[in-house]
Amino acid sequence: MKIPPTPYFATALSAAQDVDQIVADICQQVAPLEPNLLLFFSGTALRLDELSSLLSHRFPNTIVAGCTTCGEIAEGKCLSETTVAMALGDPIRASVKLVSDLGAFRFDDGPSLLQSLAADLDLSLEQLQEHSDRYLLITLTDGLTAMEEILIAALLTAAPELQLVGGGAGDGFRFKVTRVAVGGKVARHAAAVILLEPNLAFHPFHLHHFHTTGRSFVVTEADPGRRFINRIDGKPAAEFLADLLGRDLQEFLADATTSVVFGVHSGKAVYLRSVMRAFPDKLLMGGAIEEGTVLHLMAHDKLVERTQQGLQDELAQVQDPAAMLLFSCGGRHFDAVASDCVEELGRCLCPIPTVGFSTYGEQFGSMQVNHTLTGLILGAPK
Repeated sequence: MKIPPTPYFATALSAAQDVDQIVADICQQVAPLEPNLLLFFSGTALRLDELSSLLSHRFPNTIVAGCTTCGEIAEGKCLSETTVAMALGDPIRASVKLVSDLGAFRFDDGPSLLQSLAADLDLSLEQLQEHSDRYLLITLTDGLTAMEEILIAALLTAAPELQLVGGGAGDGFRFKVTRVAVGGKVARHAAAVILLEPNLAFHPFHLHHFHTTGRSFVVTEADPGRRFINRIDGKPAAEFLADLLGRDLQEFLADATTSVVFGVHSGKAVYLRSVMRAFPDKLLMGGAIEEGTVLHLMAHDKLVERTQQGLQDELAQVQDPAAMLLFSCGGRHFDAVASDCVEELGRCLCPIPTVGFSTYGEQFGSMQVNHTLTGLILGAPK
């Protein structure tokens, strides 16, 4: 069922596997809106280069940006190998840049990138800094680069008050190749950085379905640049975690399904860091962790109930909420599968017109997080 567009939003969903048909479906569902920005998220069975190029051709006056996923969200469903899209028209404005090689991106590149994005909206960097509450950054990153922290820090060093949300592109849980698209250009190891001027009420948010267990530990050796923890409380990290779980070390290392989530406090907020993979001498985490960081062992709450209540609380922050963009960690999908609540989760994710995707990590403010639901709510015009 197509969700009727508002004057400035439209959403689209296509289950087709033919690129021409996908574009036809999107055009039909977006019409008659003339979008200034079209965001699309697509399963990896499709040719992203062909899809992005054809969408850019069919929407020549529109900024087109998207990425591959490990699942899509739209119309009250958690989907797989489909294409979903959100079109944003007047009064929303946007600019976009493709960072084609995150590996070559340096901290000092952030201010010039932000200045270029601002210039495309006829702003100086100083004007953007002065009125940062009117703008928002959206990042779509290659979810396998582990370079998000540098990108986020570099961008926000020039405008610390600017808000930011985003997600890491996926590849259907294959963990081999993810791609990001801007216009007709598609790249690996890349990021699309969008500067959004909503001219609407808007509210970025992030939430999760975990609580602290009261057990905490200290990272005593780490390699944050590569997201490794080497030692916890002075012990080899994998051995420490196996003991914590009451598991034989070799059995623990061989079990790829073990889900362990830690929380890191920043002020009153708790940001999640999942163990992505255990090696004999280290743990690969879902985000960078410094030596000396206190890790709080987290435990699951009920996924659907916490998500539903969390979204209700966030929607209450916006007068007349109209549309929502979601970045939901792939780990949440695994939790939903394990709890046999995928369909129920899909329904609760879309209380208003919503488009999103399952990610390889999320970005919120100055943080790279994972195992969260991060998003943007758009409301009535100001």
